[in-house]
Amino acid sequence: MRSNSFWPATDATLARGSCLSSLSRFTSLFCQRWLSKAASGALHGHSRHDRPLLSLSLRGRGELPGGAGRRQYAALTAHAVAGGALQSQAAAPQEAQEYWRKVLEGVDRPVAKVMMANLDLRHLMGIPASATRGRGRKAPLLPFYEDIKAQHPTKVLLVRVGEFYEAMGTDAVVLVQWAGLNPMGSTHMPPRAGCPHMNIRRTLQSLVEEANLSVVVCEEVPEVKRYGLKTKGKSRFLAGVVTPAQPHYLFGLLDANQDPHLGMAPPTLGIANSVGGYKVMEVQSDVRLCTVTEGLTEDAVSARLVQGGLAPPLYIHSTTQGGISGRLSEGSPETEWEQRVTQLFRSQRGAWKRYNAKDPVEGLLQQVKLDLSMDAAAEFTCISTQPGERPKPLYASTASQLGLHKTRGIPNLLDFVLPRTAPQACRAWLRRMLLIPPSPAVGSAVWRACNFLSGTEAPLPQWVIMEASSVALKLRAQQATRHFFCDLAGLLACVAHACASAELAECMGWLLEPAQAEMGYPVGTASLEQACRQAIAEIDAVVDTSIPERDSLDIDSEAASSGNGASLDLEGGLEALGPFFSANEGFRGQIRHDVLKAANSQVEAAGSRVEAELGRILGVVNTHIASTPASLARQAVAVPDVINNGVWVKLQGRSGRKVPVEKTTQALGLIHPHDRHGAVLRDRMSTAELDAALDAYRQACARAGDQVREHLRALARKLTDLLPQLVCACTVSVIGAALDAHVRSAKERGWGHPVQLPRVSDANAMRPPLQIEGMWPYWLDGAGPRTVRNSLDLDSMVLLTGPNMAGKSTIMRSAIAVALLGSCGLLAPAASARLPYIDAFMLRTFSADAPTEGRSSFAVEMVEMRYVLDDAGPDALVLLDELGKGTEVAAGTALAGAFLERLARTRCRGFFATHLHMLLDTHLDAPGLCRMKMETRTVVGPEGKAQLEPTWHIAEGECRDSLALEVAASCRLPEQIIQRAADLYEGIQRSTQLPEQPTLRPSDSCQSLNGGSPNGTLADGSMQCMKGGKHRASTVSSSTHGASSEAESLNSLQAVLNGSRSANMGPSIEAAAHVLKSTAAATLSTLRAASLPPEGKGGQEHGSMVEQSSSSKPSRESLSQDMIVQVMLAGTQPPPSSTSRSCVYVVKRPDGMFYCGQSDNLTTRLKSHERRLPVKGGKAMQSAYLMLPTGFQGKSIAMAVESRVIEALRDQGYALISDHDARAHRSPPVAQHAL
Repeated sequence: MRSNSFWPATDATLARGSCLSSLSRFTSLFCQRWLSKAASGALHGHSRHDRPLLSLSLRGRGELPGGAGRRQYAALTAHAVAGGALQSQAAAPQEAQEYWRKVLEGVDRPVAKVMMANLDLRHLMGIPASATRGRGRKAPLLPFYEDIKAQHPTKVLLVRVGEFYEAMGTDAVVLVQWAGLNPMGSTHMPPRAGCPHMNIRRTLQSLVEEANLSVVVCEEVPEVKRYGLKTKGKSRFLAGVVTPAQPHYLFGLLDANQDPHLGMAPPTLGIANSVGGYKVMEVQSDVRLCTVTEGLTEDAVSARLVQGGLAPPLYIHSTTQGGISGRLSEGSPETEWEQRVTQLFRSQRGAWKRYNAKDPVEGLLQQVKLDLSMDAAAEFTCISTQPGERPKPLYASTASQLGLHKTRGIPNLLDFVLPRTAPQACRAWLRRMLLIPPSPAVGSAVWRACNFLSGTEAPLPQWVIMEASSVALKLRAQQATRHFFCDLAGLLACVAHACASAELAECMGWLLEPAQAEMGYPVGTASLEQACRQAIAEIDAVVDTSIPERDSLDIDSEAASSGNGASLDLEGGLEALGPFFSANEGFRGQIRHDVLKAANSQVEAAGSRVEAELGRILGVVNTHIASTPASLARQAVAVPDVINNGVWVKLQGRSGRKVPVEKTTQALGLIHPHDRHGAVLRDRMSTAELDAALDAYRQACARAGDQVREHLRALARKLTDLLPQLVCACTVSVIGAALDAHVRSAKERGWGHPVQLPRVSDANAMRPPLQIEGMWPYWLDGAGPRTVRNSLDLDSMVLLTGPNMAGKSTIMRSAIAVALLGSCGLLAPAASARLPYIDAFMLRTFSADAPTEGRSSFAVEMVEMRYVLDDAGPDALVLLDELGKGTEVAAGTALAGAFLERLARTRCRGFFATHLHMLLDTHLDAPGLCRMKMETRTVVGPEGKAQLEPTWHIAEGECRDSLALEVAASCRLPEQIIQRAADLYEGIQRSTQLPEQPTLRPSDSCQSLNGGSPNGTLADGSMQCMKGGKHRASTVSSSTHGASSEAESLNSLQAVLNGSRSANMGPSIEAAAHVLKSTAAATLSTLRAASLPPEGKGGQEHGSMVEQSSSSKPSRESLSQDMIVQVMLAGTQPPPSSTSRSCVYVVKRPDGMFYCGQSDNLTTRLKSHERRLPVKGGKAMQSAYLMLPTGFQGKSIAMAVESRVIEALRDQGYALISDHDARAHRSPPVAQHAL
């Protein structure tokens, strides 16, 4: 409605003429009465501005002037705008100005530098107040931009405008610099840039993950498209805030039917002072979890920062209390340590930020919610770990020496704990557990789970991997698609089946222990199974998870069966309707047909109406062409228009010439349709009835699609109530898959399973020794001919000496790897081990300097040793390498001796490796200190000279030898340098009168070094020396699962014995399993009988191929009871215990054919069978397998059993793919006469 104060004046102005003077007066009046009001109103929340107000007003009254008039109009409006609305831009806060000034310091693209010249950071958008855009007109969305920018002054703003996301001012420069885009318009105008709507996620990734910026994305309010009508003005809204801590943009995933993989968002870290150490708070916004660890040293905090994977900013809590404990005096907010940490973090990820709050945890959560634009009422689960509840996190040096922090030349322990094909989620979980070792309860649960997986013969579930963060984000945002729900249902079905299984229920209880520690939500197997089945029921009520993806079906088979003609088999020139219907009916197959029954009926009716009317038009036009001999047209055809989403009639000319349609259109009373913008399509023919039918059909499809999305959103809302249990199920699935892959890989490598000893709670009580038998470096093959194994019996500090390249560092790295893996409950590269509770894993090697901290390498070494002394206790494992060599020898020896005395008095265990031989003659007050050495041997060199060579074995004693010159020569230093060094070395030895190396008795290596007395005794007789050369067998206790009966192990065996067979598919896999068991029992009984020595003769001349029982000759029945044939159900796989073990198996393919084989790598063999199936659907393959008993291992025995089973299956009428192995009649030589 026209305003009485404005429109009469404008009417009078326009009535005087259409000359430029009238236009000028109109513009001036408009700016005075309307433009300023509109701009100020928009700044207070009015956001519906899709085109300039001045342009809208002129177009409402008539056409804009063209040519010279348009140029004059541009100049006039530019003057009016410059003097009006743009001067009302809001000023940017000082903090925002400083932030963008620092960001723009990194601009180096030439085009971005040119754009920077047009910025004014004093304003919110960075656009000067006098600037204009385009042809002098005001930016139409500037008020909306300013409204959003006022709420998020330090974030990049992207606004959806049609097919693009646009940015203005400072944000445009950022877009050009870090997203690699080109500016829009001239670079001398106020900066503008944008990206196509389909590239929004890639652009966000460049800005957020690579440039560490935060972005606000605004979207257009979706409206139902009315084809043939002009576009209305659009409203916009804030759709999401994307930050490094929240890097996923979820809006529009459901509308686009996309289900991308969303990895876990990097956590946000906060640091605060606490009593006895530092408090580290790690916030995971995607799963609403806050993990608090207290009592950490500065080195532990630095280790977490060096680990990386964090989102800026780093939050540092400024305490409101004045007093700080003595130990933390150097950790106060104004000290050098805080500056060092913030500098380290800034160099890796971004800025840091202080915050004040009475409660550091609550204050941090409030800051995170504010920065991520989260609801203030959002609830976070807090998991707090007090000092002493679990081992301390790995120190930075320890993690680096194990390769867990990327370090040049050091193999990554994780690459050998898991196979390289392990899912990323499994690697991430296991890496977190190694970097932050679990509590004794969790470590014990992991040990039991790995022990079960190592020994079970039951089939295991094929775990479905879905990141818990992805599930939580998509359900909370209600952007979950059908594919997501199908995957989730599969995961929940796997977990529910494992919880309900009698054989796996106990293992699931053990897997829940680390899952509960990970997410802080207590849940039992029964409640988890119930929640999983409830969620599956909710999903099945909406989504049909049993059907394949829509693309693999015949196009619109559902629509074709309903009779709306949406198939490709249409006749009479209506073939174009098939793709048209298919493009519009993408909602089909997303949810169950019965849930969408009413909407489907409306779509089918509207589609039938379109088909009928289009067929009628084709018939009329073709009849007219046939009755007009002079017509240039050959026929009329239905032509789909993908861009305008329609199907209309077009004439085909003879010889491919273009045919005018005007005469035909007028003769038959047809009309020309309109495109999506309202323009007339002159080469198409239609009727009002067809256009109405098309519009009705499009509206019906749009309503059906909206209903589909609403049903999926409602399903997501229902499942949100079960989100804690669903997150637990996802976590359990990841842990189960990780441990399954670890056990399989470790068994292939020959790793053993260390035994965890109970924790000693009394601080003054004696600790059991750390015993490792047959240890080797984790990156080597344990069965390799050159791999050297060592054994340890470690109960105190050991002074370890040895020449260069003799293996001191390797021994320590191997020992701490076994200790760490065993404490986590995992398998380790050793034959066996018995591990006491270890609360700190310290492996410190030679340090580099730290120029940014103003410290030399020796100073860094001393700071790290202070951390060691602070945390070393009776339960610590301390491994120090080359301490004190960064300074003068005498001073370094003195410091090393003082450190050794202090560590010995703390009663910790570990190694002190050194080349400071003066330390061996120093009087040390170190009770229980033992001396060990790396062995060397004398060999004859190439020139017949004797030379030392390391054996890489650890032994009792001490070593004063050096292989420095030999190592230098092996590194191909010039011969002149080596010879001159040898001469100088000989002279130095003579001048210093080095004492002759004393002969050390074995008993002396365990003496107290107090005063160097050879008669010294061990303190209280409680400390033992490490026995490096003695291999003592350690019995590893293993938990056994309850033996199930034979009827329980074969699922349908009773039905098989009663003669039940499928009439259509032939014998069942259960029947074949019975044949496998009975035949194998008979074959093995015969082999055992043939291997027994004749009565009255000794067994020396008869090489027994199996272990002979001390009892009487076993019967076939007793042997059969010891064997269990496992039937593989769909979605299961052989257990890790089948690795490197002789197995005989039977496979039934989907076509009913059987195959019998043998293998010592059953999992790989079955996967190869699935890949070679003649029909699709490898999961339909069924199999049964038998692990041969321990006394019958070997390829020859397995081949003999395989041959007999093939014969039995063939004789009983089974359809075999091949019986070649039976015809070969393979048998072990010792048993041929008995077979």
